[in-house]
Amino acid sequence: MSNKFFNRAKKDVMSAVNYICSNKALFVKNPNTDFTRNSKLPLPELIKLILSLDGASTKKEMNKYFNFNIKAPSESAFVQQRDKLKPEAFEFLF
Repeated sequence: MSNKFFNRAKKDVMSAVNYICSNKALFVKNPNTDFTRNSKLPLPELIKLILSLDGASTKKEMNKYFNFNIKAPSESAFVQQRDKLKPEAFEFLF
């Protein structure tokens, strides 16, 4: 497969991520409160992290994603942020 195909696929996924972030009321459980504060794991970063998961433990996946940065979000923060998303976010994405 060509780079053109992969570039187009990446562009389409990022476009869908941007749509979800721009229309978060459709995709989060509590639109008035979810993803309103500045956090280490905002909605677009959370979605990208979830898409990058390979099946290792959450700790290993997060260390890899955040390049072993000491200031990376905790596993608990990841779980709490993930729980704010409705399944419809990923149904839309895929």
